[in-house]
Amino acid sequence: MDWQEVLGAVLVLLGLGEAVQRVEDSKTREALLEEPPELAEVHQLHD
Repeated sequence: MDWQEVLGAVLVLLGLGEAVQRVEDSKTREALLEEPPELAEVHQLHD
């Protein structure tokens, strides 16, 4: 492999890492916006 192939492989891996990170960020954002079941239960008890 020459340096251009190595560079291409590195860029592909970085791109995949970025895509995975975006998916994880999206899941985290959704989880933060969701009310945990335990908290929903507490709210129902107080209503």
